[in-house]
Amino acid sequence: MSLIPIFASFAIIVSGITCLMLGTQGMFINRTFLNMPLTVLENSVIDKNKVEATLEVLRYDDLLTFDEEILEKERNFYFDKEIVKQNVNEYLKLNLEDKISSYQIAFKFYEEEDGSFVESSTLEPIGVLIRFKCTYYESFQIDSQMSFYIEEKEMGSYE
Repeated sequence: MSLIPIFASFAIIVSGITCLMLGTQGMFINRTFLNMPLTVLENSVIDKNKVEATLEVLRYDDLLTFDEEILEKERNFYFDKEIVKQNVNEYLKLNLEDKISSYQIAFKFYEEEDGSFVESSTLEPIGVLIRFKCTYYESFQIDSQMSFYIEEKEMGSYE
């Protein structure tokens, strides 16, 4: 009996299991990044007027009429750059600790001008682009990115 068919069968089975394991690990790492909970970024949003709003007393009539001036004061949210970086890094370290040895992450912050997003070095950005790169199992690479922006909506519209 020849050993060639047995060796070929064994090689096919080992190759299939290896591909399955590498693919599963890569999908897990990619899903961990792409399915990042929104609370990671929501905890990085700052309300500029939060301190002022606690000091200022609003009348009940103002809340019923939804005065535009009051709404404008409440609509000043932005990402705190350092908190965004810290929260995203903590999330990735916690979830990918045993899967990869290192990763690279880059952040670009954006501001809205005339209905489009423009890269900006402002201290109060309303958009962020996060790019994630890593290498797992010697030479397999993942390079993903996703973006988030703050969309402020008017309170009390029941249409």
